[in-house]
Amino acid sequence: MLLDIFRFLEIDDDFMPDTTRRYNVGGLPRSRTWHTFLHQPHPLKDLVRPMFPKPLADRLWLGLRDINLVRDSLDPGLRAELTEKHRADVLRLQDLLQCDLSRWLRT
Repeated sequence: MLLDIFRFLEIDDDFMPDTTRRYNVGGLPRSRTWHTFLHQPHPLKDLVRPMFPKPLADRLWLGLRDINLVRDSLDPGLRAELTEKHRADVLRLQDLLQCDLSRWLRT
């Protein structure tokens, strides 16, 4: 499916993006104080930031943010209930898109 999108966008067939990095991962902060420190202006960050090249500083910030996040998982009973409730819609979408969405139906 990704190759179909690349072809539509006329991207070289040999191109394969790095999909190991997850973006916009949700979660709840373990520490509200640490979360606030990372996301709000702070003089200490202004002092330390020039010591690191921007790519390294960005990676450090993302790593510190991710360490502070707790991922909440969906209750298995609720997951099963929602899967059954939306099974027909998923199957219709699968037929419409002509691609395998069976993974969405696993509980």
